[in-house]
Amino acid sequence: MPATKHDRLASADGGDLDLARPKGGVEPSILTAAKGGGILFPSRLVSFGLTFVSGIVLARLLTAEELGLLGSDYFARFPGFEPDSLVANINLDQTATFFPTREVIVLGHDHSSLASASSEAARRTGLSVTPDPELDQNYFVRSDQYSFVRQGVPSVYIYPGYQSTDRGVDGAQVMADWMEQIYHSPADDATQPIDYQATAQFTAFAYQLGKFVADADTRPCWNPGNEFGERFGTESTRCAKTP
Repeated sequence: MPATKHDRLASADGGDLDLARPKGGVEPSILTAAKGGGILFPSRLVSFGLTFVSGIVLARLLTAEELGLLGSDYFARFPGFEPDSLVANINLDQTATFFPTREVIVLGHDHSSLASASSEAARRTGLSVTPDPELDQNYFVRSDQYSFVRQGVPSVYIYPGYQSTDRGVDGAQVMADWMEQIYHSPADDATQPIDYQATAQFTAFAYQLGKFVADADTRPCWNPGNEFGERFGTESTRCAKTP
């Protein structure tokens, strides 16, 4: 029987709601809802307030991703408000960076109109969007964003790129070694050699991406003919086909 964990739902105006759900494990993911929609932000930015966003801002910490996306699946299906007001999901996971990089990986970039927002956010923060370097792992359907995809919500999963700007560092190998030796171990703590400048740049990208989605006049939509949009989307979440 999984232990009961307390999910925390907080609003930008300082109010919060403590929700107890039967889940196991603790795997954080952040949700904010703005302009009647749902997007993801780094929690520290949310906690300091997003005053430029019109509407309600919520921070959502979800649990039990690796037990089957349990926390995100529950919230995506039963958010506590009209589900159709969730317009986008931007999932942040494994965002610490151990070397300088000018790339950001955006899984799901090619599935929806979030591609244009991702590209513009990257341009404004001095980064470039790179394709999924591990297509064989099918990460897009294995992390929390997929719970929202299954509810028809255009979604992306973002994390720092593997190409280091330091020619003496093989970023892909650094991350492979980290996954094998550090990931899911007590050694995954704040004493690691985190490149805080690169991490800050990635955080700025995530902030800009969320801002673009929140400030847009129209909601994101699945690209015409996209497999996820066709299977899970609705008329309001699919981009109109051009003549």
